[in-house]
Amino acid sequence: MKLLFCAVLAAIAAINLAAVEVEEGVLVLTDDNFKDVVKEHQYLLAEFYAPWCGHCKALAPEYVKVATALAEEGSSIKLGKMDCTVHETTCSELEVSGYPTIKFYKNGTPIEFNAAREAEDILQWLKKKTGPPATTVTTQKDIDSLMESDDVCVVGFFKDQNSDAAKAYIAAATVMDSVDFGITSDEALMAAHKVEKDTVVVFKNFDDKRVDLSEGLTEKSISEFVAANQHPLVIHFSEDNADEVFGGSIQHHLLMFMKKSSDLYESTMETLRKVAKEHKGKMMFVFMDVDVEENIRILEFFGLKEEDTPTLRIIDLSEEMRKYKPESADLTQENIGKFVTEFLGGKLKPFLLSQDIPEGWDKNL
Repeated sequence: MKLLFCAVLAAIAAINLAAVEVEEGVLVLTDDNFKDVVKEHQYLLAEFYAPWCGHCKALAPEYVKVATALAEEGSSIKLGKMDCTVHETTCSELEVSGYPTIKFYKNGTPIEFNAAREAEDILQWLKKKTGPPATTVTTQKDIDSLMESDDVCVVGFFKDQNSDAAKAYIAAATVMDSVDFGITSDEALMAAHKVEKDTVVVFKNFDDKRVDLSEGLTEKSISEFVAANQHPLVIHFSEDNADEVFGGSIQHHLLMFMKKSSDLYESTMETLRKVAKEHKGKMMFVFMDVDVEENIRILEFFGLKEEDTPTLRIIDLSEEMRKYKPESADLTQENIGKFVTEFLGGKLKPFLLSQDIPEGWDKNL
């Protein structure tokens, strides 16, 4: 009788799960099915949204792309969505306070989702959270494949992958989602790259192409090394990389406002790169093209107009969006370097504006 009772319960549960509606490959989550869906699937990425939310509307097509790609791969990762204006009970229990809120459930346990919201970034993040932190590489072709989805990858060369240094590398790879990590002990590959001892290498298709770290390999030092070298010395801001630029571990940003069509563009960029190279890992240098209409909103946030450009500002994201402006408008290497050095040395006072911070200013929407 007990076995029969269990079988009936299992059958009822199966019927309930089978009734979950699917829209464009995405499971439609409700107050009634949410807990069962989370319990049923080992991996579930759940979006909690409101139909009127502009950011939710922008995410929708990217979300479908991810669901489609995962289905084509035969992945066990599922995507779900819940309309919080309808299913208020679950959203309230989960303390959803903004839209969209995205949660990743691994074996029923929620994990914070902190990637950008483009399909490629979501896929990369999901694969990092569900697969090995670092891919085993044994050939140059393996390394090249790591760079196919981006212009940068990280490879750890370790003679013994059970060493403390290798374990520290895996720990860093586990928490860094914005770049692909590889690991190898292959002697031929190490010889080909002239690696003689345990070394972490950042391979890039920009700037100095390759940088090595071979001393003091701890989780902290590796994480800081990768964060400092995974981006170009000067990043061109765009809607696509907004989350990566302003949501990364580096909290200090120097913003250059200038028209890319300006005759001064090339020389100014070269000057910026020289200063940026001296402060890698401490400050992110970002170029804001004033020719791009969407960037005008950010210009206005700093109380600037087009006629004020070219000009610089520093923003400190760790201190309530504090903003700083240089004493001199002359964009020489010496002046820019002094501006950065004095800021990092705590010698500058923030520049205050009376206007409020526009919502979504850093997402260029």
